[in-house]
Amino acid sequence: MTRFKSFFIAVFFLFTLTGVCVASTMEETPIESISIGSEQIKLETPALKKNNHLYVPIRDILKELNGRLVYKKKTDSYALMFPGYTIGFKPYSLKTMINGTAVSLKSPPIFAMGRVYIPIALLTKSSHKVVRTKTSLSIRSSHKKRASTSKKVALKKTVRKKTKKKLKLPKLPSFSKKKPSSLNYFNKTFPLKHKYFYKGDVLYVELLPFFKKIGYNITKQKNMVTVSTKSSTFTFYTKKNVVYTKIKSKKKRHVPPHKLIVKNKKIYFPLSSTLQIFDYGYAWSSKDNSIYLLSKISSIESVNYKNVPLIKINSSHPLSVSPTETLLLRHGLYFDINYSVLDTNDRQIKDLGFDQISKVKAKKLDLKTTRIRLFSQDSVTAPNIVKTRDGLEISFNSYLSGIKEAKKDNLSIFRLEGKGPFDVSVRKTKNPPKLIVDITNCVTTMPQIKRSSSGVYKQIRTSQFKKSPYITRMVVDFEGVVPNVSHVTSSEYIELRMTPVPKARVASKKPTKARSKPVQKKRLYSKSQPLKNRVIFVDAGHGGRDPGAVVSKKYYEKTYNLDIAKRLKRRLEAKGAIVIMSRTKDRSLSLGGRSYLANKNKSDIMVSIHINSFVQSKAHGTETYYYKYKDKRLATHIQKQLAKDLRLKNNGVKRARLYILRNSRMPSALIEPVFMTNTKEHQLLKSPVFRQRIADSVYQGITNYFRSMK
Repeated sequence: MTRFKSFFIAVFFLFTLTGVCVASTMEETPIESISIGSEQIKLETPALKKNNHLYVPIRDILKELNGRLVYKKKTDSYALMFPGYTIGFKPYSLKTMINGTAVSLKSPPIFAMGRVYIPIALLTKSSHKVVRTKTSLSIRSSHKKRASTSKKVALKKTVRKKTKKKLKLPKLPSFSKKKPSSLNYFNKTFPLKHKYFYKGDVLYVELLPFFKKIGYNITKQKNMVTVSTKSSTFTFYTKKNVVYTKIKSKKKRHVPPHKLIVKNKKIYFPLSSTLQIFDYGYAWSSKDNSIYLLSKISSIESVNYKNVPLIKINSSHPLSVSPTETLLLRHGLYFDINYSVLDTNDRQIKDLGFDQISKVKAKKLDLKTTRIRLFSQDSVTAPNIVKTRDGLEISFNSYLSGIKEAKKDNLSIFRLEGKGPFDVSVRKTKNPPKLIVDITNCVTTMPQIKRSSSGVYKQIRTSQFKKSPYITRMVVDFEGVVPNVSHVTSSEYIELRMTPVPKARVASKKPTKARSKPVQKKRLYSKSQPLKNRVIFVDAGHGGRDPGAVVSKKYYEKTYNLDIAKRLKRRLEAKGAIVIMSRTKDRSLSLGGRSYLANKNKSDIMVSIHINSFVQSKAHGTETYYYKYKDKRLATHIQKQLAKDLRLKNNGVKRARLYILRNSRMPSALIEPVFMTNTKEHQLLKSPVFRQRIADSVYQGITNYFRSMK
């Protein structure tokens, strides 16, 4: 016990002595206030002086400097965060980090009186101006000053031109002149030495050589520059502040906040607004003094294509994907998308309807990488990731996405492109003459129908024949004898080679003199049979979790839509049309999935079937919607026939910015024949005879539309 008491007394005296030593070296200064800008702040704890170095209690002035102090438990260090830069330090350590760059100090930060004190020298090294007098201290932040001036300039411009819509500009950091700076995109580096300057707070860069390096075409004209690719065009003017863009036939006019500047016959672009017009994200790296251009991931969605789920990752620019890896602690896979940034709130998708994948998650991995994780209930094979113009398509098993046709002399070649391995079986039937190709453990997104352009066959039909296991079936219909077939497979395609069957020898007859009649090619379409060989996409609105309009808690719009769609399908197919349905049963399907199906199959027209509703039961009548200019004639023919046959109030043809009409490439119309919420019209709708009348009327409107075509 006596030993324990003596040890405790020794430790107590040791701490008191060290405290006296520290206190003896610290001196309070007469500085009681600090002025920051125009505001005067009284210090709660006095400024201190140690070894001729002045220390300031940082927490007392943080608010006025627009900063915050963060303690990092793992490293036992602090981070001072100000707009545009960060200071990292440890108490009693001379080494500090300013924006990732190591800086050495003559006096370290310290603890005193329960507060964190930093030396004034640290503020001067981080772009703060410090002016000291006997009783006061003045601190000014150069970063804060720049921000305020830029705001004033922006306000002046908005007052002058109130009608112009300004772009929301992301903040760009200042380049350090001590380090070489660059722009980076997909491992292509563009040095910026002598190719940029600042005008106020705006960074101007000579971007034309950079755009040319990453694959854009540059066209210079008088007072105008055009930057273009196959699918997009950006037109800039040197003497007026306007930019015209054309992306996938969609035209738009932009008014950026800053003009182009021409210096020494070189054109400099305001970097921030230009990146936004081109729809690029960016990431700033202080370590290598570089800006990385990133493709924006706009959405992640599940598309149920022919009862086979696909995961679509939509993006503004091409995406670069790393090889897939297996998750460590759970069943599933992950892969990284380099040079990308998430620009969507849909970072998680559940209930995919996929046997193998139950959930998809996306997260930011680092400055320029997005990680996609695919979770499953059991072990899963590597997915097939296909790059498209709009991003990525992800599926599993083997994958077939397209059909190509070629002809060499008597040899006809069909190439089915995708990703293997492929297990192929081929068989022929004589009556009717057709070739059947089955590919086991294979998913298809090939068009459901392909019409002949060579005359070798009538048509090709594809389908997801089975789901357990997945079997893709392709059927080739012929008019005469089925040719001899051989096939070759690789990891990326299946090649079917067809040669005609040699004709049996017949006794030769003496040639008769007769004039040979010119061979007339069969017309694919005719006015007497306007629907024959037409591909018509019929969309039954809503379905699954989405009931559409509901009346009396038991009558659902989705049920009526599907019934009318099936009746219309039977009428169209009876006249030789090829009908593709968005759904044939009560299941959920996104709007993107519907337009994707219609576009993929290169449909001639699309008709979307809906039933109208309104908050007031007085609303009644028939109406048809369109959006694109080429939609209007189809919508007019259908509406005219509906009004004639149903004998209800004619609400006319209306233009509406509906998703399925905007995103379909073919002439499209959306019909609303009656109001469910109107008692009289709902009574009519309950009758199967009336629903058949609606289907017959739409069928006749479609027929009239094709007859009117030259």
